[in-house]
Amino acid sequence: MRAKGLSIACGLGLGLTLGLLWLLAAGSVQPVRADSFTVTTTVDENDGSCSDGDCSLRDAIILANGNGEADTITLESGIYVLSIAGADEDACRTGDLDITGTLTLVGQGPQRTIIDANGIDRVFHLLSGANTVVISGVTIMNGSVGASVSGGGIFNHAADLILINTVVTSNTAGYGGGVFVREGSATLSSGQIVNNTANNSGGGLYVRDGRATLSGGQIVSNTANKGGGVFVAESTAVFTQTGSASIIANNTATTNGGGVFVRSGRATLDGGQIVSNTANYGGGVYIYYSRATLDGGQIVSNTAYDGGGVYVGQGTAVFVQTDAASAISGNTANNDGGGVYVYEGRATLDGGRVVSNTAHRGGGVFVAESTAVLVQTAGAIAGNTASNDGDGGGVYIDHGRATLDGGQIVSNTAKNGGGVFVAESTATFTQKGAASIIANNTATTNGGGVYMWNGRVTLSDGRILGNTAYNYGGGLCVYEGRATLDGGQIVSNTAYDGGGVFIFWDTADFIQTGAASVVAGNTADNDGGGVYIYEGRTTLDGGQILGNTAHKQGGGVFAYHGRVTLNGGRIADNTAVEEGGGVYLAYDSATLSVNSGQIASNTANLNGGGVYVLYGSATMSGGQIISNTAGRCGGGFYATNALTLVNSTLSGNRTDVDSGGGLYAVGGPILITHTTIASNTAASGGGGVHRLGGTVLLQDSIIAHNDPANCGGTITSNGHNLEDADTCNLTASGDITDTDPLLDPLTEDNGTLIHPLRRGSPAIDAGVCIPGIATDQRGVTRPLGKGCDIGAYEYPAEIFLPLVLRE
Repeated sequence: MRAKGLSIACGLGLGLTLGLLWLLAAGSVQPVRADSFTVTTTVDENDGSCSDGDCSLRDAIILANGNGEADTITLESGIYVLSIAGADEDACRTGDLDITGTLTLVGQGPQRTIIDANGIDRVFHLLSGANTVVISGVTIMNGSVGASVSGGGIFNHAADLILINTVVTSNTAGYGGGVFVREGSATLSSGQIVNNTANNSGGGLYVRDGRATLSGGQIVSNTANKGGGVFVAESTAVFTQTGSASIIANNTATTNGGGVFVRSGRATLDGGQIVSNTANYGGGVYIYYSRATLDGGQIVSNTAYDGGGVYVGQGTAVFVQTDAASAISGNTANNDGGGVYVYEGRATLDGGRVVSNTAHRGGGVFVAESTAVLVQTAGAIAGNTASNDGDGGGVYIDHGRATLDGGQIVSNTAKNGGGVFVAESTATFTQKGAASIIANNTATTNGGGVYMWNGRVTLSDGRILGNTAYNYGGGLCVYEGRATLDGGQIVSNTAYDGGGVFIFWDTADFIQTGAASVVAGNTADNDGGGVYIYEGRTTLDGGQILGNTAHKQGGGVFAYHGRVTLNGGRIADNTAVEEGGGVYLAYDSATLSVNSGQIASNTANLNGGGVYVLYGSATMSGGQIISNTAGRCGGGFYATNALTLVNSTLSGNRTDVDSGGGLYAVGGPILITHTTIASNTAASGGGGVHRLGGTVLLQDSIIAHNDPANCGGTITSNGHNLEDADTCNLTASGDITDTDPLLDPLTEDNGTLIHPLRRGSPAIDAGVCIPGIATDQRGVTRPLGKGCDIGAYEYPAEIFLPLVLRE
């Protein structure tokens, strides 16, 4: 045996010294201290002696185990083949190499020093009490244990294992084909765990109730049923990948977790890459009742049926992506969730990117069951694709919940829902936070930004910006369910119909509320620049539909069969290349109800600058049609069907070529009550109202200061109207003609634009109070004097106090 560093006290007597030398030579007493061994033969021997200059690896480990000290074993270049069969013993005499003490094993590099188990057992077994074991510069290969046994290359039970510049390859086990860690720790700081196989879990590495750190090394081309590269199990198990050079790549799981499977433990990717792994579910990472954190690393180019990059599974599974440098990119799911699939757990994207992933549904992220939750507070879901005519390029929400609170969903592509697709009735999507953006996404069919098949969408802040749909709904398409815009913006989107929003089915609702909510600057190549309602309902309780363009009809809103209701807000500055600059009603079941709010400054190159009523019906009570323009007829209204105006103001509207600055009537009936029609302009005919056909009935209304005439065609009076000229054929009881109504300029009063009556106006108390009309346009009670006033404004009652003289 060679024993380096052996010391004998110089002060011993000669007899004692000779006696000790005789005992050592006889081999009956082992050295009391042996810090270092050099292996001199590649032959597998177990005589437990290195004294004859013939020291095998097995002998060196047996001697080191007996020392109880921190020993070092050095191996020269060569292939060390284990040949002494006999598994399931822990004394290192047969089968694997059992280590029970602190040990450093040093080879000459993994290409030069190879330890080959030759299939008789695993290579190394680190038993409880081994403390720290460092293995450096070797290859560990061809270990093999049974299909229900753990650790093909290395089994580490409660020791601290450090692998440096070491290759663990071509080993086979039931669990942990390359390395199995139970209750201990393992650190791979360089080298590889490569081409190992586990019949069950953890092809490269299995961590059970222990800790493993990949810091610069590689776990590549391993295979297992679950966790092709790494399997992390039990609540105290922790796996950490750190360092830019660390890689988990090209591993395969026949079921779940091609790269990493985390079950009830924790995994942190703090650097490096999980790349090009394959599984049925979770090509890169599969999380089951566990927590995984991506904090600076990358999950890249992995493949699965569901969850190409990450699969967040059952129960309390949590996935958190943070740090701007982290990325889930270039992954592929043949079915759902190219980047991330959230089945029941929770995924939080608090930084980093989910980019350039591909799946049939949910190119970036797929949110599956009702208990599944996706929260994005920062970072970007960008450049993802739903392939093969699939839906949800960025995010697909099947039954669960998704919240965008500060991040970006940009430049994704799908058939429907380029940015986001909301599928079932229990699915919800919420966008909030001023920094949240859904932008530049593309749908080859419907819903460039967001497509809502069913469920509920709430846009309480942020922007849906610059998205494109080849057919319907550039920003948002609502098939069924309810979408609410409450403070958010749908801006600069493009589609064939419904540049901003498209409402499809009769059970679909779009509600716009909140002063800050805007549908603006959108473009339709055909109809409905801002909003298109095929069926269903659109309600504007606040905010604006502003500055949109339709290359045909309905610059602001186009209603085919649907219902449009304004309870406030504005439809303004929209343009129709043909007709209906603000609103266009197309068919019999289409309705417009304006209970307050404004339709203002819209333009139609042909007819109906403010509103065009082709079929259907329009009712306005308390609304304002202000400063709209038509190239031909009907600056404010163009009506071929039923129209009712009560307590409303038509002012400042105009036509450039033809008649009907305020209103152009082709059909009807048209009923105008307690309305003020003033200061409208036409190129010819009636500047206020022009009747070509149908019936126009006027009652308790003011028509004045219109140019070139207040009326054109025959108007029917129901009495108590006031005109400043005599062009409207007002001959019924209570009508007043050729009399100035004494109107003030258009003024904002109680949130509405109106022409107030001046003191002494002949309209004061000159009307008749009509049952059901209890207030004026502003909501002020009628009457305030002896009778109701004519027009939209009720003049305040004057109270005259008696003059009292005192001595």
